[in-house]
Amino acid sequence: MAVQSGAYPATYHYVKVESETFVPTALKRRKADQALILRGYNMSDEVKALTIEKAESTPVVLNLLEEATEENYVSEIQPYEIRTIGLMN
Repeated sequence: MAVQSGAYPATYHYVKVESETFVPTALKRRKADQALILRGYNMSDEVKALTIEKAESTPVVLNLLEEATEENYVSEIQPYEIRTIGLMN
């Protein structure tokens, strides 16, 4: 028997983050528009692959003030880079 009852299976992933060395440090809603914000950093001194996925959302690169940048989201992260991603519907 499941520990909880609900619409999602126990293996459901709300946000999927795949990386060998990326450490999420925050997952929250932005006050202005309730967009989902994920912040984290690469612990490695090497460029590493990074995949961030959320159903029906597009990842957008944000600055530390959670403002959109001109930078396109790419699925790799630079050495020791701190990255803030907005998951927009």
